[in-house]
Amino acid sequence: GDPYTQISGTDLYVAQIASFEEPFVRYSYYVWNKGSEDVTGFNLAAAADVQIADDDYAAVIVDKKSEGANHFISMTDGTYEFRLYFAGDGITATDTVWAGRYGSHRQSVFVDNPVNQKNIDSAIAFSWHNQTIPANGLKQYTVMLGCGEKGSLVLTRRFAFDEDGDGVIDDDEIRVVTEDDIITAPDARSKDGYYFLGWNTS
Repeated sequence: GDPYTQISGTDLYVAQIASFEEPFVRYSYYVWNKGSEDVTGFNLAAAADVQIADDDYAAVIVDKKSEGANHFISMTDGTYEFRLYFAGDGITATDTVWAGRYGSHRQSVFVDNPVNQKNIDSAIAFSWHNQTIPANGLKQYTVMLGCGEKGSLVLTRRFAFDEDGDGVIDDDEIRVVTEDDIITAPDARSKDGYYFLGWNTS
């Protein structure tokens, strides 16, 4: 059936769709504007209670790395770990992320409070602010969730070289690395009529 639910009083419809990419779940919100005019100032948020295994009071860590890196909230009991990635490759960077006491999460969905928590019954929330949904347009907002043994939940990044700018990439040009790996520069490339100066690392 139709996965979209209309937001009351608007021409906006929202669908929530999960796809499995073990050990992660890619969780996407699709916002569809069926109207003939752009919708501006649209806000989207989600919040949830969090618990790892039997420990409802496990520490919650908000890991906000350098610009462009994968950012996540994690919760661990020392053996198992939960992660919610809210910025990074293939993710729609959120405008806010919140961690705090369960019971306060619903009224805190639009609050930016990326602070570690411990020894409390925790909840988390995240949101996107002031979005524009174009007329007859569709926008996707994505986060990644995962559960597993502590240290096993690491997103990978896929790098490829398109030498001719034509979108054709040989299989041997695809490199997959973990989020903390450093890519070693490949061999110099050659092409008739061109002189290879080096790789751009900025």
